[in-house]
Amino acid sequence: MRDTSLIVELEDLKVRLIGEGDACLPNLKTMKDGLVHILQRVCKTLVSGESTEWYEQSQVGTHICNTGLINDTKLHDLDINNIGTLIVEHTTSEPDNWHTFYADDKAQFMVDILQNLLAARSEILEKYRRYLVNAVIKLSRKSGRFPQSLQLRCIQDIKRTDFRGGFGLIYEGKLNSRLVAVKKVLEGNRSRERFDKSFSNEAVIWYHVRHANCLPFYGVYVFDNDAEKTWCLVSPWMKDGHVNHYLKEHRDADRYPLILDVARGLEYLHSMDPAVTHRDLKGVNILITSSGRACIADFGIVKARDPNNQMTTTSSNVIGTSHFMAPELLAANSEADLQNFDTRRCDMYALACVCYEMFTGRCPFQNQPIIQLVLAKKRPERPGPRDTHQVLDDFMWSLIETLWKHKPEDRLTAEQVCKHILTRMDAEGKNTARPSTEVEWNVGFLADAAVTIVAEDPFTLAHA
Repeated sequence: MRDTSLIVELEDLKVRLIGEGDACLPNLKTMKDGLVHILQRVCKTLVSGESTEWYEQSQVGTHICNTGLINDTKLHDLDINNIGTLIVEHTTSEPDNWHTFYADDKAQFMVDILQNLLAARSEILEKYRRYLVNAVIKLSRKSGRFPQSLQLRCIQDIKRTDFRGGFGLIYEGKLNSRLVAVKKVLEGNRSRERFDKSFSNEAVIWYHVRHANCLPFYGVYVFDNDAEKTWCLVSPWMKDGHVNHYLKEHRDADRYPLILDVARGLEYLHSMDPAVTHRDLKGVNILITSSGRACIADFGIVKARDPNNQMTTTSSNVIGTSHFMAPELLAANSEADLQNFDTRRCDMYALACVCYEMFTGRCPFQNQPIIQLVLAKKRPERPGPRDTHQVLDDFMWSLIETLWKHKPEDRLTAEQVCKHILTRMDAEGKNTARPSTEVEWNVGFLADAAVTIVAEDPFTLAHA
């Protein structure tokens, strides 16, 4: 005899969770738990030999379509694909839809689902990748939550250093015998809510940055001995420090390859989908690897922006280091002002200031009223030989002048800078090949369950 109670329960679940259209998405966990409960009852009924007539008559298990789909998990993959499609459609249709994702206790589950789709289901949802990355970045910013899979289990031999970075203190530690930098992020004068949002946003964006000239991200760690949980960002330890320190120790080091490294890092960030802008590029945020490569670090106020301008997220208001900020940033009064221009051009202005700093050992207009001077379209004069650590030739000075032009559209792009420097180095017979990435850039060890917190897979099959 047909077990009508199961059908009634399934219909009830459908009405309760899907009755409000897109409201089903934030309720995926409840829906999954409910369906698993019903399936377990079905299995129990079949095993006990009770009420099997309806199952046998329906021929669900023997139908050729179902056999192929179920045995090859194709049906499961299709369901995951459909969920991804629904999320993309939901998050790109109406801005008001976002409240159903980051409200109440649903945000953590949704962040974990998005991370799972990107990390474990990439072969299924590759065509949606841009939208899913944008969604998880947006959600982390709105909710102050980051994927649980980014959390590291344990870091050994933690000791404090004299270094600082952005809003935090830098500690040294070991992760599976690797020397790591542990950035203990401080709240400062921010509210706890704003701090959580900024921290989560930085962690999620940094996780998706994977390039030879960008410092890799290992994960999130929490200090156990604090009265309140203190979240930290973990990355490889760079023993040679930042580029300013490196160039003081190696005054004869050729600046051109290092500048090319930075430009390549920016080219990658700016070409990401969604595009990422650093917005706090300066010498102390550029680290030197053991092989002498430069890599961009400290993604504390990065910004990710969808090309269609449908979703924009940033981890702070208009902040940065004034001596490296473009005039449009200095003139902006709020984050809303930034919607009117391409912040990638602000990074290019900052690159000009970095080049100036690398040759002179000081930032532009040091100890001077920087904001008034820059907004008045003033720029530093070309330094003479006595004012530089290495000869600032005509080519580099021309490049700097082009990059810090007042109008953003007059500045070169990162791609153009790379081409210009490569052409110059080729003309001078310099080797343009850069060292390959060190072992620290191989993040495969993070997949080890002993390294990271293992989050529940929201798409695990019921029988698995």
